[in-house]
Amino acid sequence: MIMTSKLKCLIVDDEFTARKGITEYIEDTDFLEASFEAQDPFEAMNIIKNNKVDLMFLDINMPKMSGIDFLKLGNILPPVIITTAYQEYALEGYELDIIDYLLKPIPFERFVKAAKKVQGYIASTTDSQNQATDSFFVKSNGIYEQISYSDISAVESLQNYVIIHTNKGRVIAYLTLKLIMEKLPDSTFIQIHKSYVVSKKAIQSISTDSVCINDNNFPIGNSFKNKLFDEFINTKLLKR
Repeated sequence: MIMTSKLKCLIVDDEFTARKGITEYIEDTDFLEASFEAQDPFEAMNIIKNNKVDLMFLDINMPKMSGIDFLKLGNILPPVIITTAYQEYALEGYELDIIDYLLKPIPFERFVKAAKKVQGYIASTTDSQNQATDSFFVKSNGIYEQISYSDISAVESLQNYVIIHTNKGRVIAYLTLKLIMEKLPDSTFIQIHKSYVVSKKAIQSISTDSVCINDNNFPIGNSFKNKLFDEFINTKLLKR
């Protein structure tokens, strides 16, 4: 899945100042959103049951139930980052499949590193699920067409529909680009413009303002240039 929205975070801590500190860190991290707060695991579980939570920051020492005991309940939980002043719980936390363990006071750089681990974990998990199916159906001209990810070279958004450019031709579907992007594996596709997503493998060449695929030029939006060059081109560029 191409990441299009911020990760919704739940902060579980009985101390107001601790919740406030993590909230401020979340607000300073561009791919996170401070969506929910809970003072104990019971309140947290109620939030998780009734809302979409992508990441949980979980304190250990809380009066009603510890964070470790909460994890041991075996409930289905979002990815967890433990936040605590006590290092001795680290091993037990990792045995309970947490993503990372942050010691208070938490440096901002360490916080971002842990959050990026979760971002990568979610992307890789979704990619694996998508690759297991490797195709999807869209309704076009009254019929249902199956489209393989490997056949897609680009997706173009125009008003209330999209054009899916494939090796076999163009498919027009009355869908949003956001919906298509939720299906496409992040490892294979990259958004280059608010209206265009392209297959990394299909790219022939890249200039300062466009990407060439099958001798067609697709524009690069200003807000997408850094991601394209930093995360894609610079990692593959051969230079002396």
